[in-house]
Amino acid sequence: ITLWAHSITDIQPEDLYPLQSLTYLRMIYGRKLKDTFFQYLSILKCVVNIEIWNHGAFTNVIMPGNFSALEYLVIERCGLSKFPSLIGYFPVLRFLDVSEHPFTSVSASDFDKLTSLDRLILNKNKLTVLPDVSALSDTLTLLSLERNPLSAIDHREIQSLNGGLTVSLEDTPALSYLART
Repeated sequence: ITLWAHSITDIQPEDLYPLQSLTYLRMIYGRKLKDTFFQYLSILKCVVNIEIWNHGAFTNVIMPGNFSALEYLVIERCGLSKFPSLIGYFPVLRFLDVSEHPFTSVSASDFDKLTSLDRLILNKNKLTVLPDVSALSDTLTLLSLERNPLSAIDHREIQSLNGGLTVSLEDTPALSYLART
Protein backbone atom coordinates (compact mmCIF):
# COMPACT_ATOMS: atom_id res chain seq x y z
CA ILE A 1 0.00 0.00 0.00
CA THR A 2 1.26 3.49 -0.84
CA LEU A 3 -0.52 6.43 0.80
CA TRP A 4 0.49 9.72 -0.83
CA ALA A 5 -0.51 13.13 0.64
CA HIS A 6 -2.86 11.50 3.12
CA SER A 7 -4.46 12.85 6.29
CA ILE A 8 -3.89 9.83 8.56
CA THR A 9 -2.52 10.79 11.98
CA ASP A 10 -3.34 7.70 13.97
CA ILE A 11 -4.63 4.17 13.56
CA GLN A 12 -6.43 1.74 15.80
CA PRO A 13 -5.85 -2.02 15.98
CA GLU A 14 -9.24 -2.76 14.44
CA ASP A 15 -8.22 -0.70 11.38
CA LEU A 16 -5.35 -3.08 10.70
CA TYR A 17 -6.88 -6.51 11.19
CA PRO A 18 -8.10 -6.71 7.55
CA LEU A 19 -4.50 -6.03 6.42
CA GLN A 20 -2.85 -8.99 8.16
CA SER A 21 -1.07 -10.12 4.97
CA LEU A 22 0.23 -6.63 4.05
CA THR A 23 3.94 -6.74 3.27
CA TYR A 24 4.64 -3.16 2.07
CA LEU A 25 3.55 0.15 3.62
CA ARG A 26 4.69 3.49 2.22
CA MET A 27 3.36 6.77 3.64
CA ILE A 28 4.53 10.02 2.04
CA TYR A 29 3.62 13.68 2.70
CA GLY A 30 1.15 13.17 5.49
CA ARG A 31 0.26 14.85 8.72
CA LYS A 32 2.10 14.48 12.01
CA LEU A 33 1.75 10.90 13.28
CA LYS A 34 0.81 10.14 16.88
CA ASP A 35 3.27 8.08 18.91
CA THR A 36 0.81 5.18 19.11
CA PHE A 37 0.88 4.83 15.33
CA PHE A 38 3.97 2.65 15.38
CA GLN A 39 2.81 0.68 18.39
CA TYR A 40 -0.33 -0.44 16.58
CA LEU A 41 1.49 -0.95 13.30
CA SER A 42 3.25 -3.93 14.90
CA ILE A 43 0.00 -5.88 14.46
CA LEU A 44 1.03 -6.32 10.82
CA LYS A 45 3.37 -9.24 11.37
CA CYS A 46 3.96 -9.87 7.63
CA VAL A 47 5.27 -6.35 6.88
CA VAL A 48 8.66 -6.54 5.20
CA ASN A 49 9.01 -2.92 4.08
CA ILE A 50 7.91 0.30 5.84
CA GLU A 51 8.65 3.79 4.54
CA ILE A 52 7.48 6.91 6.41
CA TRP A 53 8.44 10.24 4.76
CA ASN A 54 7.60 13.88 5.42
CA HIS A 55 5.23 13.54 8.36
CA GLY A 56 5.87 16.74 10.27
CA ALA A 57 7.73 16.97 13.54
CA PHE A 58 7.30 14.36 16.20
CA THR A 59 9.71 13.79 19.01
CA ASN A 60 10.37 10.07 18.90
CA VAL A 61 9.48 6.81 17.25
CA ILE A 62 8.87 3.94 19.65
CA MET A 63 8.33 0.64 17.95
CA PRO A 64 7.32 -1.93 20.54
CA GLY A 65 5.99 -5.26 19.48
CA ASN A 66 7.26 -7.89 17.16
CA PHE A 67 8.06 -6.85 13.60
CA SER A 68 9.44 -10.30 12.94
CA ALA A 69 9.38 -9.98 9.13
CA LEU A 70 10.54 -6.36 8.80
CA GLU A 71 13.63 -6.13 6.57
CA TYR A 72 13.50 -2.54 5.28
CA LEU A 73 12.64 0.58 7.29
CA VAL A 74 12.81 4.21 6.16
CA ILE A 75 11.83 7.06 8.48
CA GLU A 76 12.87 10.14 6.56
CA ARG A 77 12.14 13.87 6.95
CA CYS A 78 9.81 13.43 9.91
CA GLY A 79 11.46 15.94 12.25
CA LEU A 80 12.78 13.46 14.83
CA SER A 81 14.56 15.28 17.64
CA LYS A 82 16.41 12.11 18.64
CA PHE A 83 17.30 8.83 17.04
CA PRO A 84 14.29 6.47 17.14
CA SER A 85 14.02 4.17 20.11
CA LEU A 86 13.84 0.93 18.18
CA ILE A 87 12.66 -1.01 21.20
CA GLY A 88 11.05 -3.78 19.18
CA TYR A 89 13.01 -6.82 18.16
CA PHE A 90 14.01 -6.78 14.49
CA PRO A 91 15.58 -10.18 13.84
CA VAL A 92 15.78 -9.72 10.06
CA LEU A 93 16.01 -5.91 9.58
CA ARG A 94 18.69 -5.43 6.95
CA PHE A 95 18.18 -1.80 5.81
CA LEU A 96 17.56 1.24 8.04
CA ASP A 97 17.36 4.80 6.73
CA VAL A 98 16.80 7.53 9.31
CA SER A 99 17.78 10.62 7.30
CA GLU A 100 17.04 14.35 7.35
CA HIS A 101 16.28 14.87 11.04
CA PRO A 102 17.65 17.41 13.56
CA PHE A 103 19.14 14.90 16.04
CA THR A 104 22.83 15.32 16.85
CA SER A 105 23.89 11.93 18.21
CA VAL A 106 23.21 8.22 18.14
CA SER A 107 23.87 5.85 21.04
CA ALA A 108 25.59 2.50 20.59
CA SER A 109 22.70 0.89 22.47
CA ASP A 110 20.32 1.94 19.67
CA PHE A 111 21.75 -0.90 17.61
CA ASP A 112 21.81 -3.71 20.18
CA LYS A 113 18.82 -5.62 18.80
CA LEU A 114 19.51 -4.97 15.12
CA THR A 115 21.54 -8.13 14.68
CA SER A 116 21.02 -8.49 10.92
CA LEU A 117 21.48 -4.86 9.87
CA ASP A 118 23.47 -4.63 6.65
CA ARG A 119 22.96 -0.98 5.62
CA LEU A 120 22.57 2.04 7.89
CA ILE A 121 21.78 5.39 6.27
CA LEU A 122 22.01 8.48 8.50
CA ASN A 123 22.33 11.22 5.86
CA LYS A 124 21.52 14.91 6.35
CA ASN A 125 21.05 14.78 10.11
CA LYS A 126 22.95 17.01 12.56
CA LEU A 127 25.44 14.35 13.72
CA THR A 128 28.67 15.84 15.02
CA VAL A 129 30.51 12.61 15.95
CA LEU A 130 30.92 9.27 14.25
CA PRO A 131 28.25 6.91 15.64
CA ASP A 132 29.44 3.86 17.54
CA VAL A 133 28.31 0.99 15.33
CA SER A 134 30.50 -1.63 16.98
CA ALA A 135 27.42 -3.72 17.83
CA LEU A 136 26.93 -4.14 14.07
CA SER A 137 30.51 -5.12 13.27
CA ASP A 138 29.59 -8.62 12.05
CA THR A 139 26.85 -7.57 9.62
CA LEU A 140 27.15 -3.91 8.58
CA THR A 141 28.48 -3.34 5.05
CA LEU A 142 27.39 0.30 4.48
CA LEU A 143 27.35 3.25 6.87
CA SER A 144 26.26 6.43 5.12
CA LEU A 145 26.79 9.71 6.97
CA GLU A 146 26.58 12.10 4.04
CA ARG A 147 25.93 15.80 4.65
CA ASN A 148 26.30 15.68 8.44
CA PRO A 149 28.32 18.37 10.28
CA LEU A 150 30.74 15.77 11.69
CA SER A 151 33.72 17.22 13.47
CA ALA A 152 37.16 15.97 12.52
CA ILE A 153 37.34 12.20 12.29
CA ASP A 154 40.55 10.46 13.15
CA HIS A 155 41.38 7.97 10.40
CA ARG A 156 41.86 5.35 13.14
CA GLU A 157 38.12 5.56 13.92
CA ILE A 158 37.35 4.50 10.36
CA GLN A 159 40.05 1.81 10.36
CA SER A 160 38.68 0.30 13.59
CA LEU A 161 35.37 -0.47 11.88
CA ASN A 162 34.61 -3.72 10.08
CA GLY A 163 37.11 -4.24 7.24
CA GLY A 164 34.28 -4.92 4.78
CA LEU A 165 32.41 -1.75 5.75
CA THR A 166 31.97 1.09 3.28
CA VAL A 167 31.65 4.47 4.99
CA SER A 168 30.14 7.22 2.86
CA LEU A 169 31.00 10.78 3.95
CA GLU A 170 30.10 12.83 0.85
CA ASP A 171 29.72 16.58 1.51
CA THR A 172 30.84 16.17 5.11
CA PRO A 173 33.25 18.73 6.65
CA ALA A 174 35.25 15.95 8.33
CA LEU A 175 35.95 14.44 4.91
CA SER A 176 38.60 17.08 4.19
CA TYR A 177 40.36 16.07 7.42
CA LEU A 178 40.41 12.42 6.41
CA ALA A 179 41.89 13.27 3.03
CA ARG A 180 44.87 14.99 4.74
CA THR A 181 45.74 12.08 7.06
